Amino acid sequence: MAARNSSELDAVVSDLKIRYEINVSAYELDILKYETFTDFIDSLGCLPDIALCAVGILGNQTDDEKNFSNSSLVMRTNYEGPSLLLGEIANRFEMRGSGSIIGISSVAGDRGRASNYIYGSAKSGFTAFLSGLRNRLHKSNV
Repeated sequence: MAARNSSELDAVVSDLKIRYEINVSAYELDILKYETFTDFIDSLGCLPDIALCAVGILGNQTDDEKNFSNSSLVMRTNYEGPSLLLGEIANRFEMRGSGSIIGISSVAGDRGRASNYIYGSAKSGFTAFLSGLRNRLHKSNV
């Protein structure tokens, strides 16, 4: 498991180990620090069989409309970071010839709404990315 907040992550990992008696490792990863993605994947030791990406930040639509930095954070967190990370993982799965990628998006990306169109547009982009990635990789057993 990876997250940017290692203290919260440690609690989740500990709970999973106790509750399900499974081996779980914790890694720190900031989805906005793209330059760390290659080192992060390399640090895993061996490539996992499954990569699940559940990343997101809703933001505040009213505030984000008026603040470029806030809008950028929502868009980069919900689309750019997850897409770049999964793209690199996909390349490695493809070279290996196996792996499963799961990306969790949002129904907010299905239709633009005045109440959350910044978040929704980023999730829509992520959904389209995942769809294209799936089409690219289906012949590679990924």
